[in-house]
Amino acid sequence: MAAISPVKQNWFGSLPPGWQCCKIKYACQIRVQRSSNVDPYLGLEDLVSYAGLSDQWDPEKAKLSTGNGTLALPGDVVFSKLRVYLAKGLVARRPLRCTTELIILNPRGVIADYLNWILKSEAFISYLNTASYGARMPRISPEFLLESAIPVPSLDEQQIISSLIGRKTTEIDDLVKKLERERELLERYRRELIANTVTRGLEPDAPMKDSGIDWIGAMPSHWSLLRISALYDLRSEKVNDRDYPPLSITMNGVVPQLENVAKTSDGDNRKLVRAGDFVINSRSDRRGACGISAQDGSCSLINTVLAPKGSIYNPFFSYLFRSCLLYTSPSPRDL
Repeated sequence: MAAISPVKQNWFGSLPPGWQCCKIKYACQIRVQRSSNVDPYLGLEDLVSYAGLSDQWDPEKAKLSTGNGTLALPGDVVFSKLRVYLAKGLVARRPLRCTTELIILNPRGVIADYLNWILKSEAFISYLNTASYGARMPRISPEFLLESAIPVPSLDEQQIISSLIGRKTTEIDDLVKKLERERELLERYRRELIANTVTRGLEPDAPMKDSGIDWIGAMPSHWSLLRISALYDLRSEKVNDRDYPPLSITMNGVVPQLENVAKTSDGDNRKLVRAGDFVINSRSDRRGACGISAQDGSCSLINTVLAPKGSIYNPFFSYLFRSCLLYTSPSPRDL
């Protein structure tokens, strides 16, 4: 590493004894060599924030991507200059053809893995954010990155630190994957529990009969079938969101819309919702979003609002609708 001169600006405060403060330009060189098209392509979409390479990245498929890029050689540190708050970067383990939105650093006096963890640390990312420019596509300049200071311990300490972080983050990633799998299994169990209970009751040995409905299948022989229209009326009265607070229909039920959402000013262009109504979000990308409203309000005209008739136990039918809405999307004409 080149001689280290004192640096006034830093983002990390005081240093442990024996550590130095060094501008990145004294520890790295920027690689600007163009890559050949035979190298696998690395885009920003292939990088995971604060982690590294996406599990979905396939080097063979990446070779088929067309277009020029900057060469990164094994041992280079790749860091995104676009939207630095996403903290995207990695240490190259093979030659790569990188998008020009990535800065390629060739370490000369610091260990690549150590530099990679420094660049993606929250404190450093916050510091870089202060120098980002551009409203829609904020970025930093390579020159600013090179002028930025980093803490530099001895090479032995860098190796120990890098190894520890690598080992611990791998353990954390493995635990996250395990917990995500367990969450998926619990979510599946939850759906099956609701679906089985609302269509088969609490007695597993109760006599059953064919319901004649595909999604229901067999049901307890003493149960009866009714059309939804026997239990609910369709509510279609139009109102405005100034007299009736706007409601959002989510996977977690019916909730008040965020206060920062702008109110409309073109008359009655919302649908009335009364407390106790069951509301279904009819958008195809919101399938399964529904619930019982706890208050009077208004919702989008595309949503289905069901007003209960007489005295029915609304929560039971809420669970029933949720069980089938995960797979089908009723429209008013099906009710």
